[in-house]
Amino acid sequence: MLKKINKIFNFIYRNKNNKYLKFLLKSFNKKPFLFLVFKEYLKTFLYRIKKDIKSLLITGTGGDKKKTFNITSSVFIILSKIYKINIIKYGSKSFTSNVGSINFLNYFKNNHNFKLNFLYSNKIFKNINIISKIRKKINKKTIFNFLFPLVNVTKSKYQIIGSNCMKFHKVLKYKKKNKTLIISGGDGMDEGTIYNYTKLTVFKKNMKSFIINKKTILSKKKTQKVKKISESYNIFINMFNNYDVKKIIFFNLYIVIKYLKKNKNIFFLLKITLKHNIFYNVEFFKKNIRK
Repeated sequence: MLKKINKIFNFIYRNKNNKYLKFLLKSFNKKPFLFLVFKEYLKTFLYRIKKDIKSLLITGTGGDKKKTFNITSSVFIILSKIYKINIIKYGSKSFTSNVGSINFLNYFKNNHNFKLNFLYSNKIFKNINIISKIRKKINKKTIFNFLFPLVNVTKSKYQIIGSNCMKFHKVLKYKKKNKTLIISGGDGMDEGTIYNYTKLTVFKKNMKSFIINKKTILSKKKTQKVKKISESYNIFINMFNNYDVKKIIFFNLYIVIKYLKKNKNIFFLLKITLKHNIFYNVEFFKKNIRK
């Protein structure tokens, strides 16, 4: 199978035939095993990346078109200051949204003196530009939304994948080595949601799936949408002024903390610290959180 895929891709690259590649990108095959076959092929494009076995790698499939503020990136920023474990966010520019994680994190870094570990997929994979250009033209979710997150580029011990596709959870049974968590919102969000149920699938030696808030919805309001990075940034910075924003961020934080099996007291300490407008007082953050 790998040899067949190799021939297809080599033919496309050799002839620079965008028509074939466009067709391939649109072919969202629902057989989970084929995802893993394509993933193995995608790994052949990888540059050599420094391994960080003890780290936590956060990725997302994207393409949910919910246009919400950057929930996963907000959680990533907070997590990066809670634990000594290295937290890494891995992704690329959004092709279906103006508020992708790269845009948001760069905007945040420009306004705060925070060191964030972010890996750009276009700098990790060789000769991937041709795929990026066509993905931009298609402007829809493709098989590569699911392929890139599957590749554990840093060989991290822990990996979290946010996906808006429930069927994507089946892929985990073919995954090996690292401990992986997939999060999906019942309303189509690619993170934990307070507007519907949330599905979690954890894989270590075996796979376990379970549903959170199947009967109890935490909020009946609609998800807050944004059009600009600055809007997403302001929502995050002023999270304690909006009940739903605060609840959805802490809900996702709680999921990750439980997944890492860390002390619950850290969650409580984090809540208190953030109330002191921590984003304008980095030293206070380090003193009270990073221990």
